[in-house]
Amino acid sequence: MTEEELTHCNGCHCMTKSIRKSRANFICGKCGYCKTLGDVYQYELKERLRHNSKKV
Repeated sequence: MTEEELTHCNGCHCMTKSIRKSRANFICGKCGYCKTLGDVYQYELKERLRHNSKKV
């Protein structure tokens, strides 16, 4: 079973619905870029750090 998740794409640089092909492999629904789970976590970490730096 494949799941769709909203994630950032390093290929087209936008938030897209991505199809989760395996535990750590996503395919962008817009441009077809193959993302790893590391790409997803890296984007989430950058967003958290950016959000936290605005609070200070």
